[in-house]
Amino acid sequence: CIRDRDGSFLLGDLSDEKTFTTENGDAYSYKTTTFTADKISLGSGVVVNLIGNNPVSLRTRNHGDLTLGTTINISGGSATEGPNAGGIGVAGGYDGGLPDENGKGPGKGKAKSVGSGSNEKGGGAAYGGRGYDDDSTFSKTYGTPDLNYHLLGGSGGGGGDLYPGGAGGGAIELIAHGDGALTITGNIITNGGDASRLHDESGGAGSGGAIRLEGGSVSITGNLEAKGGNGLTATPGGGG
Repeated sequence: CIRDRDGSFLLGDLSDEKTFTTENGDAYSYKTTTFTADKISLGSGVVVNLIGNNPVSLRTRNHGDLTLGTTINISGGSATEGPNAGGIGVAGGYDGGLPDENGKGPGKGKAKSVGSGSNEKGGGAAYGGRGYDDDSTFSKTYGTPDLNYHLLGGSGGGGGDLYPGGAGGGAIELIAHGDGALTITGNIITNGGDASRLHDESGGAGSGGAIRLEGGSVSITGNLEAKGGNGLTATPGGGG
């Protein structure tokens, strides 16, 4: 749920399951968590923490306005090394691969695909753009221009010979119903997670996630980010 300091809160509804199928026939099922109210205003003093695996939708009804003045950060987790954990995705973002394992998601990076011999790095993940990956069957761009149909998060980078990959950024939509005004003076950040270290056997980075905005009018003076993570060597993730 979303809870304010005055004790009020919004409860999220879970959508029916959708399935996205890639060009090569791989199927990815997901559900979206939707929060709906007559009017939504998240001011600069509100702290928003989104957890869980589902993409997130904030919607008004009855032509209500939606205002975001704070920061929503659903970036993919960076890879860690204790114990060799790949980055963890939130809000629809897919996890990074462990060492010697592929990343997760439709645009996943391949394990140990960059380099040769004992110096093999994981491939960077894709979304709207490809990550760096020597295997053309991995790190494939995906999703549809119409995010209303498939609101998908970013994918995870592949694991390297010794170190894991970063997670993909999450997916979020903000929709002011009908003639309602959507105003963003804050920040929405859904970047891909970084690889764990600068090394010839590091993992690849996660790809950026997705942001969908809709309203009777839309005003943005804040910051929107959906960038691929830092692969630290030559395996960055693709943008969302």
